[in-house]
Amino acid sequence: MIKGFLMFVCSLIFFLFFNERVKVVQRASAVLVGPGYYVAETDSTFEFKKHKYLIKTREFFDQNGEITDVAILKSEGYLEFSKAEFNKLKNFLKIHSFSKTIAADIIDHHYVEINAKRFLIEGVDKKRKIIFYSSQDQKEMLYYLIYK
Repeated sequence: MIKGFLMFVCSLIFFLFFNERVKVVQRASAVLVGPGYYVAETDSTFEFKKHKYLIKTREFFDQNGEITDVAILKSEGYLEFSKAEFNKLKNFLKIHSFSKTIAADIIDHHYVEINAKRFLIEGVDKKRKIIFYSSQDQKEMLYYLIYK
């Protein structure tokens, strides 16, 4: 019981003093491109751990963490919406699972917390300032944050 309490106290101290807030400028969701899947020239892709991913959505944020623009992959290509455009559409952000604001903290080298939800870090590219992460809820998806 004392050992458990000490672990809790150490974790709390680490969380309170050692987590790192990052300023997010972009967040994207992507799906693994399977063998034989055709990717159009206009599609955005990236490679991660020797696998190719197709970007499905992108969100862009200002210096205060407020969403400014979004891009959504549809059959006709990426549809882009500015804040002025998507604010005119009822429940647009909610329907597409976008956040009005974003706050991200690196908890440790295993987890990142985004808007009070914890995600597993799959990799970090410190040179390009990208955090790749996944969600237990959507295992087929890979996400990334670009930060300052």
